Amino acid sequence: MTKIGIGEFSGIHFVVSRYNEYLEWLPKLLIKFPGSICTVYNKGDDIIGHELYNVVPLKNVGRETDTYLHHVIFNYDNLDDVTVFLQGSPFDHCLFKNINIAWNNCKNGYGFENIIGTPSFYPSNGVETYERLRLCVRPPKFKFSHGSVFSVRKDMITTRTKKFYELAISMV
Repeated sequence: MTKIGIGEFSGIHFVVSRYNEYLEWLPKLLIKFPGSICTVYNKGDDIIGHELYNVVPLKNVGRETDTYLHHVIFNYDNLDDVTVFLQGSPFDHCLFKNINIAWNNCKNGYGFENIIGTPSFYPSNGVETYERLRLCVRPPKFKFSHGSVFSVRKDMITTRTKKFYELAISMV
């Protein structure tokens, strides 16, 4: 069991969506969480010297949304207890400088910076997206993760079927 500050988990998996960002911060994070694993989904130039993490090449489509959904779909039956999703340079995309907040509330099933509102990038076809995914009516305001940095417990991911995530990635 790896203790990560919010209870005991048998596995924590860092998933990084990278284009050509430098990953010099990543070894420091992995050392802080011994026993954790990390997969870098690489959509950019080849990475040299990556013995601390797995590298999976992906086509450069769909930004981090495609990467995160790809990970969930292809690992659905063997997800770790907690998955922390990060961009290749999370500090460039976040309002905060401390990644610890990404799993601070994970005991509730997910953890992210507590922002409530409507993000500027919220698609104009949001109603259609909600309908296609068979979700509730699109709320005018909701909690979201600034910078696409968040964590999710396995039991929360698997409340939806693999087919749900396959439908979602088809919309990216």
